[in-house]
Amino acid sequence: MMRIIIIGAGGRMGSAIAQGIQETKDMEVIYGVEKEGHFAVGSPFGKNFIVDKLEKVIREGDVVVDFSEREAVLSNREILIQGGKPYLCGVTGFREEELKDLKEMGRYIPFLYSPNFSFGANLLIRSVGEIARFLPEDYEIKIIETHHKMKKDAPSGTAKRLVTEVEEKKGEKVEVFSLRAGEIVGEHRVIFFGPGEVLEITHSALSRKAFVRGVIEGIRFIINQARGFYTFDDIIKKV
Repeated sequence: MMRIIIIGAGGRMGSAIAQGIQETKDMEVIYGVEKEGHFAVGSPFGKNFIVDKLEKVIREGDVVVDFSEREAVLSNREILIQGGKPYLCGVTGFREEELKDLKEMGRYIPFLYSPNFSFGANLLIRSVGEIARFLPEDYEIKIIETHHKMKKDAPSGTAKRLVTEVEEKKGEKVEVFSLRAGEIVGEHRVIFFGPGEVLEITHSALSRKAFVRGVIEGIRFIINQARGFYTFDDIIKKV
């Protein structure tokens, strides 16, 4: 039985992951972690409850799953390294230099990072790069991403990955439009405008179940890896 610790346990994604793990036969949530003073600290969670310090419980887990906030990830970096557990992170909003530093954690522990744990969204990222590579130069490319009003970072981490993928293949800047409204889980539209035609590819997350499935597959993947930095592409190659 794989024992899972979830950082960001009091959030919507943390709760959804815990519920998804409950429905598996080979995993169990043993603790949640939240920041000090959070209303959920001390609440029942998985087999135990939510604590306010990762270092209190990290030794008891097999894998640490993190859907907290940028600041929490940065402050927990050394604790994660010292704990030595495989680490799966889906937090976004990092500056470029911060993400570069975080990738160095792969020198010490198995570290799986993705701004989006949906299979569909990751296949979208791979597809748009190939489309951009074959399109004539006079095609314009725009990205529109929409998320719920509580999402803090904009553009989303997925939109940034789409931009990188397109710009590397096409060699020109891509404009991103970000909308924050209502309770939309997540939608990414990539639109290619050409002479006399428009090609649009859209991925819509209808519920957090799309991400939870990817997280569960990610746990099964990262628990068996040697130390190193991994992405969702490594999961897709295994499926």
